Amino acid sequence: MNNFENVRKRVFKFALNIITVCKELPKTETNRIIINQLLRSCTEQILYTL
Repeated sequence: MNNFENVRKRVFKFALNIITVCKELPKTETNRIIINQLLRSCTEQILYTL
């Protein structure tokens, strides 16, 4: 496996972990803002590795 594939898999796994954490957080108004930013940031990284 080359480095690029390794990075792609690690970024994808990281994004899935962030999504899982965001699903577990309480849905308060403050957390919604943080959750939205986290989800946008981590999913953006997936797009750069495709």
